[in-house]
Amino acid sequence: MDAGDESAERSAAANLGHFYEEHLAQARQHENMRATVSSTLAAIAAAVIA
Repeated sequence: MDAGDESAERSAAANLGHFYEEHLAQARQHENMRATVSSTLAAIAAAVIA
């Protein structure tokens, strides 16, 4: 394996790491949005029932 191959592998690993970090950020955003919508709908349902 020459230096070019090693550089390409490091670059690919860095890209995968970046994609994983982005995936985690989107998952956190999705969970926060789900919690917000659930809380809002529960509050509206409670207000309608009361």
